[in-house]
Amino acid sequence: MTASEWIESQRAQMQEKDGNRFWGDPELESALADAAAAVQQDIPIFTDRAEFTTQPGVSAYEISENMMDGLSLKIGGERYEKVSASMLFTSDDEQKKMYMIEGKSIVVLPEPTEAREAVFEYWSVRPQAAGEATLVLPRPYHEAMRRYFLFRVYEKQPDRKSRELATYYLRLYEQEISKRKRSLSPTNAPVRSGYRKV
Repeated sequence: MTASEWIESQRAQMQEKDGNRFWGDPELESALADAAAAVQQDIPIFTDRAEFTTQPGVSAYEISENMMDGLSLKIGGERYEKVSASMLFTSDDEQKKMYMIEGKSIVVLPEPTEAREAVFEYWSVRPQAAGEATLVLPRPYHEAMRRYFLFRVYEKQPDRKSRELATYYLRLYEQEISKRKRSLSPTNAPVRSGYRKV
């Protein structure tokens, strides 16, 4: 299903009938993009893999604008442990192999002394495009996306009834996210998208 088709299917829920349009396409496309991003922030769904070569004396490596969090890092086949910033810079073990997330980059220690092949796996967010673009979220997450979408649509309206509807749909969204999280198990593998060179 495309983004346009999905938005059109939601207009009846928003009581748009007989050609009366209260919301323009750009406004609803923005709400859909926000909803897709919110679901992915609350329940990481997609993983990506980046391959790069370390450089002597360089600790920081930019990964992707879509990176949310790290899953694993191997440099030269050796596994690095993900740590917080305080641990990374205060560890007494100078040889301990560590990395941390800093914005859309990773920082590794000890500082590389040679060029080595690195493989980094991470949680990523897929932006939702408009128009004829396909929905990025898998079907099991559509209900959560729908509820957040309606929350965003009504949230921006000035009248009291709309604000009440926004609160109502946000509560339904939170319930759906909790339900989705409970349904997840170790056998529910994340959706992979291959890898990319950085």
